[in-house]
Amino acid sequence: MNSVNSMYNGIQYINYDFLELPLIAAIQTACEMIDKAANQARARYIDDPLKLAEYQLAEKEALEYRAVNYQGDVPPTVLCWASATGLDGESAANEILERAAQCDAALQTIRSIRHSCKAVIRQATNHQAALEALDAAVAELLSQFPSK
Repeated sequence: MNSVNSMYNGIQYINYDFLELPLIAAIQTACEMIDKAANQARARYIDDPLKLAEYQLAEKEALEYRAVNYQGDVPPTVLCWASATGLDGESAANEILERAAQCDAALQTIRSIRHSCKAVIRQATNHQAALEALDAAVAELLSQFPSK
């Protein structure tokens, strides 16, 4: 592994080989690295927190519209998507909800991989075990969420 920078218990480890770090610092560093890998995987779905707020609003309005059996005025975010795609209000709402479900499933998978990996890393009794857990989780993230 390339050199890493880590801080543990007030001590900075700059340009250290992962295998040369104190084990507890290596474990912390590996946990930070899986967090970064998970962030990169999440960014493939939502690359901006403001977009997330927009998507959540669209999902909320689509759910509300569906709850009234697609009757009445089409909510603004649903209408915007309908206009942009040429869909009717019901189809636009359903497409928004389908995409929201796909995004939620991806985020849940990423969260599961991240937490499972960190649990294994925290139980590591040596550097190699921590590194293997990290490598396996990163490989899983990359296989399920490849770069665009």
